[in-house]
This record gives sequence, structure tokens and C-alpha cells, in this order.
Amino acid sequence: MSKFDAGKYAPDKPVVEKWAAELRTWLFKRPESRSVYVTHGAFLHFLTEDWTGDDPEKGTGYLNCEVRAFNFTDNSTESDAHLFENHDAKADRVTPTTKSSKTTY
Repeated sequence: MSKFDAGKYAPDKPVVEKWAAELRTWLFKRPESRSVYVTHGAFLHFLTEDWTGDDPEKGTGYLNCEVRAFNFTDNSTESDAHLFENHDAKADRVTPTTKSSKTTY
């Protein structure tokens, strides 16, 4: 059994949901008003609780190097935090396809 078969990093949906909830709560408690979080797209679905565009064949609805902006909901608390995609930023998403064709990623 590998170290990834059990515990906090187990590839098990309830475990990943709990890990995402703990991270949302930790981020909510941070003093910074803005932060950047870089991770795998599949995990971002759990973190944001947003499954829009999820593609089971790719494992995510996110593109490589895609930037999305989220805010905490008004009813988020230090023990139960939730996110929603910033509607103003949604129209301005930055993806590799929105950049100049001369840009290399």
C-alpha cells in the first residue's frame, strides 16, 4: 500500500471533498484580501464546488494556465466557507486561447 492509498490524500471522493472544505476554510481565515492558488483542475472543482464545464474525459473543465477569479459567499463563516465565480471576472477569463497567437505556453 502506498502512502497515497489512505489518509488525507486518498483518491476517494469524500476524502477530497473534506480536504477541499478544509482548504476553503483556511483560505477564508487568511488576512490577505487576495490570493492565488495553483493546483490541478480536477481539485479546483472540489475546492470551488463549481462543476461547470467539467469534462469526464479530461478530468476537468479547466484549461491549462486558465485563470478564474472567485469570491467567498456572503454566508461563508470560519467553519463553513464557500466560493462563487466572480461574475465581472468571468467575462475576462484568461486562457491560453485568449492570448496572442505569438505567445508560447
